[in-house]
Amino acid sequence: MDNDARGITGYSLAGAQYGYGLLWAVVLVTISLAVVQEMVARMGVVTDKGLADLIRERFGVRVAFWSMILLLVANAATTVAEFAGLLERWIFSG
Repeated sequence: MDNDARGITGYSLAGAQYGYGLLWAVVLVTISLAVVQEMVARMGVVTDKGLADLIRERFGVRVAFWSMILLLVANAATTVAEFAGLLERWIFSG
C-alpha cells in the first residue's frame, strides 16, 4: 500500500464507507504482495533475466509486447492519478 495523495484519498473514502469490515483484506493483500515479491526476486536471481525476457521466452514476442504495453498504461494511469491528487490538494488546501 502506498501513502500518496491518491492512496490516502481512497483509503479515507473506503474507511468512511466500510469501517473495519475489510481489514482482513489488508492482511491477505500484504501476505500476497510479500509472496509475489519473493518469487520475482528469486526468478530474477536464478535466471538473471527481467520480466519481459521471461514472458517472451515462455509465451512469445506478441504476449511480451502486450504485457509491457499494459504495464506502461498502468504506470501512466498511476502517474496521472498522482498528479491529480496533488492538484486537488493544492486547489483545496486554502
